[in-house]
Amino acid sequence: MSVQISPVTIVGLQMLYNLDDRSAFTALSIERHLTDDLYLDLGYYRFLGDKKLVFSEKNVAVPTSEYGLNPDMAYISLRYYF
Repeated sequence: MSVQISPVTIVGLQMLYNLDDRSAFTALSIERHLTDDLYLDLGYYRFLGDKKLVFSEKNVAVPTSEYGLNPDMAYISLRYYF
């Protein structure tokens, strides 16, 4: 979901929930138009879930949740169009 909070600023929110293992992913982003051709993006990814690994019958490590092992991340992006 994205919401334009001003003529030059857009805020986005995305959420995913895995019903099987009850893990979740949330993404928050802000896009700012600095000029007609220059954009600044800020974002944060939050991952929730079980952080354990189990070994399968073939002795392969398998995560117990889809999103649990991912680290939280933040990013900054500067885009210029010409």
